[in-house]
Amino acid sequence: MSTEEDVYEEIRSVQRSRTEARKHYDRISGIYDYIEGAFEKKYRKLALDHLEIRPGEKVLEIGFGTGHSLKELSSRVGSEGRVVGIDISSEMCRISKERLLAESFSENVELICADAVWIPLKEHTFHKGFMSFTLELFKEEEIGLVLNEIRRVLKEEGKLCLVSLFREEDAFVELYEIFHDLFPSILDCRPIYPKKMLEDVGFDIEEVKKEKMGILPIQIVTAVSR
Repeated sequence: MSTEEDVYEEIRSVQRSRTEARKHYDRISGIYDYIEGAFEKKYRKLALDHLEIRPGEKVLEIGFGTGHSLKELSSRVGSEGRVVGIDISSEMCRISKERLLAESFSENVELICADAVWIPLKEHTFHKGFMSFTLELFKEEEIGLVLNEIRRVLKEEGKLCLVSLFREEDAFVELYEIFHDLFPSILDCRPIYPKKMLEDVGFDIEEVKKEKMGILPIQIVTAVSR
């Protein structure tokens, strides 16, 4: 495992700007469920179970995509709870809003089109936070900013569950990283060190669960804000 000094040096760099990222997800929003969402569904469900969401709680999701987790969150917090979703893509926001309205999940859900490096919400607002296959998309210098923003808006002892591709010494990971470098607009997520990154910004790690998504390792990390 990497030391604190090299945890960011070892991961692949993200070359595109936030504006380019927004445009990319706007473009693929209509087919996102087919090319990415289907692979991620199982792990989102596992992570939500680890969060142990209770009725009446306030929950934040960063990078909600086409809104499938928002429906599950809405059901779990119930009519007395509240769910807020943040996504950088206006088209993802539009599709999610339409899905929530069509399936009657919109009453306790608020969608915000914004960049998670600055979350436009008050501090100590949420009991729980959720982030699935999203942290890997940020540049190295942005990852700490995003995690600190999540920690800011969580209540004391608030819980975050993070699902991410995990970087380890593995031939398939190394091969994936080569293709990521060659085709960054297609394989835009790159493996990172989620547990260590959470620890570096002041989260206490509660549980780490390792899974495989096909040939690639992932980590589901549950952490508590202190």
